[in-house]
Amino acid sequence: MAIQGDSNKPVPTATPPATPPRVGQQSITPAPTPKSQHELLGIITRAISEVVNLKVITVVSPVSIGGTLERPTVAFDQGEKVGAIATCINLLEGDITTAIDPAYGSNADDPVRQFHEAQVKEAKEIVDRNLKAVAELIERIWDKLSE
Repeated sequence: MAIQGDSNKPVPTATPPATPPRVGQQSITPAPTPKSQHELLGIITRAISEVVNLKVITVVSPVSIGGTLERPTVAFDQGEKVGAIATCINLLEGDITTAIDPAYGSNADDPVRQFHEAQVKEAKEIVDRNLKAVAELIERIWDKLSE
């Protein structure tokens, strides 16, 4: 099986799972095909409005990692102090909110703080590239539907 992005091997088409979803796992139902450009625009607008906030959270704590690569689980050691920095960026309004644990708040050179800031920058760049790709895709679809 090829991994998506591996240019040397074809990516297999997705097949529905042979077993029903587990309890607590949502099954994905394909969206109906839009009947007009107006309906397509509504579907895209609703999808974008649901992914408005970009969140980056850096936590420093002893943890146990389990689950699978597709669905990892993280359990924090409840007896240990947890230090964290959390940033939320509203992609539509441009608001950026960051909550910084006092352990990282006073020293801009702290490695954890620098790591978090680098992660936020990288996440923003990824989102910017993805939004540009989505906009180009929408434009191509719009042009195709207008033919």
